[in-house]
Amino acid sequence: MRTGFPRLKSESDRFLRLDSLRFLAAVMVVVYHFRNQWTFASGPGWKMTQFGNMTFAVDLFFIISGIVITFVYEDRLDYRAFLKRRFARLAPLHYATFLFYFLAGFLALRAGYDFWEIRKYQPECALPQLLFLNAHGLCNSHSFNHVSWSIGAEMTVYLLFPLLLRMMGVHRALPGLVALACIAVLGMAEPWLPGDLPWHKLSYDLGVVRAIPGFLFGMSLWAYRHELGRLPFADAVLVALMLLFAGGVLAQAGRGAMVALTYAIAAVALAADQGGKSRSLLTLVAPLGTLTYGIYMLHPLVRTVGFPVLTSAGYSGNAAITICGLLVLPLAYISYFWFENPARRWLSRVRLRPIAVAA
Repeated sequence: MRTGFPRLKSESDRFLRLDSLRFLAAVMVVVYHFRNQWTFASGPGWKMTQFGNMTFAVDLFFIISGIVITFVYEDRLDYRAFLKRRFARLAPLHYATFLFYFLAGFLALRAGYDFWEIRKYQPECALPQLLFLNAHGLCNSHSFNHVSWSIGAEMTVYLLFPLLLRMMGVHRALPGLVALACIAVLGMAEPWLPGDLPWHKLSYDLGVVRAIPGFLFGMSLWAYRHELGRLPFADAVLVALMLLFAGGVLAQAGRGAMVALTYAIAAVALAADQGGKSRSLLTLVAPLGTLTYGIYMLHPLVRTVGFPVLTSAGYSGNAAITICGLLVLPLAYISYFWFENPARRWLSRVRLRPIAVAA
């Protein structure tokens, strides 16, 4: 009889560095969203603009998604089964976190309680959330689980995936070239983008256009995997690029440099994964990559609930937000094994009946 907790393991030995990057990117997103609750003796806290370059972690997710999805489905795409599998993976936690915020906001309003994140409760945005259209500019602000905009953006890319594969069939470099063209167009179009935001900070306000170039670039990286696999000293180059990225975050480097670093890190990580069986210290965290989705989706809930509870119990703001950060990983572990995986297996077994068409 088996006892103890399930052991984490990477879904594939082919992407150990990419899995490690996914985990590190998720940690960056948590730090970025928790940063304003930390305070220091020298000031009231980190400014909202501080460490803004950490938002490129989400673009790294999109690139890695393009690599992995193309690897899995390039030669065996059953579109209906593909969408069903992606829905089964993403929908349960997305809907669960949406339901939490929906009920919390509704009950807070009924009780007259000044819920500290009541601004996220926007009933008019419920339908876009349910239909994965929460990255398409249909709401005027963040709503419910605000990080789920990227899930809506991913689902849109999945819907377009057969067309993107056809593009890659024309020439394997074409998705990457289109990605770079999209980035150039987005840069020129910034004066007309919603909220006067730079394109790399779009989220609920048309963030879907941010997902497309990253995913396309990832597809071309996979198409050139054999050439990338010949890159010498790929692990050392990857570490150097990651250190440069960290320096760019601390120094608030310009967007051009950060885009180049983000895309180069994904390319070199794939090169290192393709270059042979040698392992680096980075690959030791690869099993934690399986918890990335839970970390990403659950950390806003941990802050929403944990921070006011802990501060009201007498903890300082710094201690409360640190405890919240430490709780995210075990909660993501619990979610993965006892909610996400069972829900995915159940949804994968559901048979969709064909729609009868009248003669």
